[in-house]
Amino acid sequence: MQLEEYYGRLVVDNAQDQHPSQAQQFKAITENVCFRCGTKILDHWQTRQHERYCWACAKLGRLSEHHRLYTIAEPHMFSSAGKPVMRWTGKLSPVQAQISRELIKSYECGQSHLVYAVTGAGKTEMLYPLLEYVMQHKHRVAYVAPRIDVVIEISQRIRHDFMIDSVLLYGDSPEEYHYTQLTFATTHQLLNFYQAFDLIIVDEVDAFPYAGNTLLKNAVAQARLPTGRIVYLSATPMQQMLRACRKGQLGLSMMPLRYHGHPLPELTLLIAENWRQRCLTA
Repeated sequence: MQLEEYYGRLVVDNAQDQHPSQAQQFKAITENVCFRCGTKILDHWQTRQHERYCWACAKLGRLSEHHRLYTIAEPHMFSSAGKPVMRWTGKLSPVQAQISRELIKSYECGQSHLVYAVTGAGKTEMLYPLLEYVMQHKHRVAYVAPRIDVVIEISQRIRHDFMIDSVLLYGDSPEEYHYTQLTFATTHQLLNFYQAFDLIIVDEVDAFPYAGNTLLKNAVAQARLPTGRIVYLSATPMQQMLRACRKGQLGLSMMPLRYHGHPLPELTLLIAENWRQRCLTA
């Protein structure tokens, strides 16, 4: 295994592996808690040899008591500093441009941020100035979402508009992992990372299976560097997140309009009595 595959990753020990001497190691299960996903091990999660294992993240490969996890601290070995990384030539609306500036300001201040914007508001394009800023500072980025189709679609758009190496990770992804500055992944895949990213963008933060899922929230928290920031994207954020914004624990940008600047159409409820009879006589 290449040395760079340990950077900001959790590599599971196998009997045939030789791990680098500088790699830090952790017990996969410590004090009855899985190190990778933070789940408490239940009493019946045992092999026939009575060895405890983590059922919660077993789809990523079973972790049991005898396993060790190896990692090397993120070194930021990227060559993008000061270089052109974006080839997008589009133009943001005044409101989009304002939100982009707010995102960069929050990032500079070390604060995570919520973008509360309607569907079709152009959230992806609003992120472009922030992505350019972060990558030109040799920082590492992950763009994640709960759903595979969203991750694939977003990766295609950003890869078209940015000149930066990237990798796309999900359950049956045809791409093999390699160390890169930009990672697209489902939120589950972040369980394989450890203090890797300066910026994690979580799209559809209100969607299943991320909403209310402690395991996936642990995955995001563990994959972020101690000095890292998170940008949440949502058209319908949860009240808990909005309360964090009101308390100043989370930055907030709102966009109730789409790019054309017109408000969304409002539904009107009409009550029709005897509708069956009206349909017959119409």
